[in-house]
This record gives sequence, structure tokens and C-alpha cells, in this order.
Amino acid sequence: MSIYLIINLLLIILTLRTISWHLQCWQIREYRFDRLKAWLNTQDGKQFFIPWVSAGIWPRPKLSFRVLLISVFAILLWMGALIAVMIYPLMLAVECSIQYKMDPVGGFQFCSAQWFNKSWVETLALLFAERLIWLFVGLSVLISNVPVRLKKLHLFYQAGKVIKNADQNITRIGITGSYGKSSTKELLVHLLKSEFGKDAVLYNPANENTEVAIARLILSNQAFFKSSLKPKFLVIETGAYKKGEIGTVAKMIQPQYSILTGLNQQHVELFGSIEKTREAKFELAEGTSKTVFFNSDNAYLKAIFNDQKITATNVPISFKAAQNLKASAHKTDFEEYGQRFTLPWPGEFFVHNTLLALELCREIGISPANLVLHLEHLPPLDRALSLTEKPQGYTLLRDTYSANPDGVLSAIDHLKNFPGQKIFVSIPLRELGGHAETVHEQIFEKLAKLEVEVFWEKSDFAELGKKVLGENFHRLDNNFELFEAKIKSLKAGDVVLLESKLSQKVLNRFK
Repeated sequence: MSIYLIINLLLIILTLRTISWHLQCWQIREYRFDRLKAWLNTQDGKQFFIPWVSAGIWPRPKLSFRVLLISVFAILLWMGALIAVMIYPLMLAVECSIQYKMDPVGGFQFCSAQWFNKSWVETLALLFAERLIWLFVGLSVLISNVPVRLKKLHLFYQAGKVIKNADQNITRIGITGSYGKSSTKELLVHLLKSEFGKDAVLYNPANENTEVAIARLILSNQAFFKSSLKPKFLVIETGAYKKGEIGTVAKMIQPQYSILTGLNQQHVELFGSIEKTREAKFELAEGTSKTVFFNSDNAYLKAIFNDQKITATNVPISFKAAQNLKASAHKTDFEEYGQRFTLPWPGEFFVHNTLLALELCREIGISPANLVLHLEHLPPLDRALSLTEKPQGYTLLRDTYSANPDGVLSAIDHLKNFPGQKIFVSIPLRELGGHAETVHEQIFEKLAKLEVEVFWEKSDFAELGKKVLGENFHRLDNNFELFEAKIKSLKAGDVVLLESKLSQKVLNRFK
């Protein structure tokens, strides 16, 4: 077996691995060009074009129809590029065949002389085609958008049909915003279930808030929408990365009530500007028929409700409505409607989400006295700021579901309720566009004010962090032993805040 054949086989294996790498990159970013572009602006994203040593042994995207479709298209494009580049060695092969037939001895000598040229051309062709895999997979994603879009439209039509024919006793509620969507949904769902029963509420779990996931939820629960004498509630949290997506959801579920939690710079790199973000989120309010509850302390929301008129009645909800507020490490007490409420979640910033959910519940007829009882039995929130007392004595705060500027700043603010040593572990916030440096500077300044020790897992904005925090700022990849030592030294009264989507190595340290 020649050395060229071995090299060519290795290049073919490398090509398949590179295809898997790019498929995984696209899948993680939901096959969206805007999300991929935003990721390419990060230090991690710069590895996109050089995955030979940075992608693990063999990247494994989740198997799906779209992954198979893109794979087929990408391999066909790769083969086409190979054929185009290898025209020269193919022509040599034809010429060798002709020479050999005309003169076996001379033809053999001719072919032997040309074999070396043919072999290295094949190797270069394979290398060249492998380096273009990013382009082939990108084009394949673009091609796959056509059948996927057609399938989506059919899915939305079917889901809309179910809602149109649904029982009139079903109240439809939509929730959106740059932050606080999931926690507000969990609050509202708990209050409704406590009052009307577990079977009375259908909602989208976890972060399954895309238009496709919502349509599938409706179609897989068609029995819920059949006639019933009891009141039922459809609670839908909806997210978006571009204008029109929330409008599609609003058209599909036709909400009577909606909640807008707040707007900030989250995903502004995808929307293009904060103005486009405002317009996209406001699509839910425009599609609501009865009442819209919104965070009136948020400047962006306040401005858009002042500027634009909607069919539904808008109800502004301010944090100031919560009277005699008393926050501790584990809970927050406040007064509203002449009642004393206890919110058993860490973080007083959750009070605003609670007020939005309480006001909607009061609108549909739940008494304040019942709401007090229901809120007391609110289960812990798994996907936002959750609190765990470690056997060592210190408190662990996890906010590793998703990170946005307001959420991170609020979580940091909660650290003031702990008297001891404070440690903050995070990665940079993503998709903030031109606001990124300002947001990270605000985060670092707040951490510095509270004298928090910071361990930063990525290189993005590390220089800025070092400038603001000085000796209290550490790059985690260079200081993991110091990080381990700090954690081992913690005791009662100390706190660790885990923020954003950290690596498994860090999360395993706290199991």
C-alpha cells in the first residue's frame, strides 16, 4: 500500500469528521445563519474553520431527518468539488490507457513516470475539498430550508386549526420578553394549577418556546382542547430571534391575555438593533384580544406602549406595587392587595415576575387570599436562580439556564444577602452586538463593588475584567487549582454563584 493511498484514506476520514463538526455547530445554533454569525465573533467561534484539533475526537450531532438531509447534500457537493479538481489526474489516466494500448512497453514507462504526479494531485484535491466543507455544509443548510419551511407552514396551519376549533372555556395566555419568561410562566402555571387543578393547565415545558415546539405541543395534546365544563388554560412562553416569529405564535394561539416581562440587549446581535427587538416582542401584545400586562419599570416597554396603540387593554405593573418588601437569602416577603405574600425563591428580582402573574390571576377571578396560599407552596425553580446548601456549609446559587444582562446583574445583587466570601463563576454573555462591552463593564463593576472574587471561563472580555477587578479576577483555564482551593476553603455564610452555560468540568465540581 503506497504512502499516498494511506494519506488519502486519512483525509477521507478527516473529511467525515469535519462534516460532523460543522453539522454539530449548525445544529447547536438551530441552523440559523444569524446565530452562527454571532458565534463566529467570539473566541470559540474562531475555531469554526480549523476543527482539526479543537473539535474533540469525533463530534456527534443529534441524529434527525434534517441532519441526514444536510449530510447527503454536503457529501454530494464535496464529491462534485473532488471531480472538478481531479480532472487532471483523470485525464492522465485516460492518456495512460491510450498509450498502453498503443505501446505496452512505452505506455508502462509513461504511466510510471506520471503516477507520482497523479498521486500528489489526488492528495491535494482531497485536502482542498476538505477545507471547503464549511461552505458545502452551509449551502446544504440553505437548501434544506426549503423543505423545512414547507413542513413548518403545514405544522402551523394544523396547530392553528386545533386552536380555532377549541373549546371556548380554554383561556389562552402568551408570555414573552428578553428575560424572565420562564420564571413568570412557572409562577403562573403553579398558581393556575393550585386553583383549578393540574389537568386544567397545558404549557410548554423548559425552554421549548420556538414556533415549531409550540405547534407540536398543541398537536400532541388535541384531547386537551375538546369540550369541557371546567375552565382550562393554555400558557405559552414564546421566544424569538427575529421579527415575525412571535407574530406567528400569536396568530397560532390567539391569546386573550399576555405578559411582557421586559426588554434588554439580549439577542440584539440577532435582531439587528434594540428597536427591532422591541417590534418583535410587541407582536404578542398586538395579537392579544383582551388584556396585556407589562413591566412598566422597563424603559423600552414603557416607551413602546406609549408610542403604539393595541386592541387589548394594557395594564402596567411596577415593582413599586410590592409594599414592605423584605428579602433574605432564601425568600422574599412583600405586601399587595392587602395581603402578605411570601415568595420562596432566592432573589427579590423575582417579585416583579410574581406581580405580573398575580395580577393576571386576579383578573381571571382568583382571590388574593387564595393566591397567598398558593404562592407559599411554590416549588423550587430549577431553570433559573436556585439555591442549595452544601454539606461544607456554604451556599451554592445556580443560574446556569440562560444569561441576559438584567438577570445576571440581579443575581449578582442577591449576593449582598450573604455575609461571607463571595465567588462568581461565569462565561461571557453572547449575542449582545455593540452593547457587549458596556454590559460586561457593568457586570464587572457591580462585582467589584461587592468585592466578589471572579473566575472567568473564556477569554472574551477577560482583559476588561482584569482591569476592573484587578487581583479578584482569574481566568479559570489558567487557575483551576486556585479555584479548587478556594471552593475547599468555603464555610457557612459564604456563597458561590454559577452563572450562564458553564463547562461540564466546572459543573461536575459541584455535584
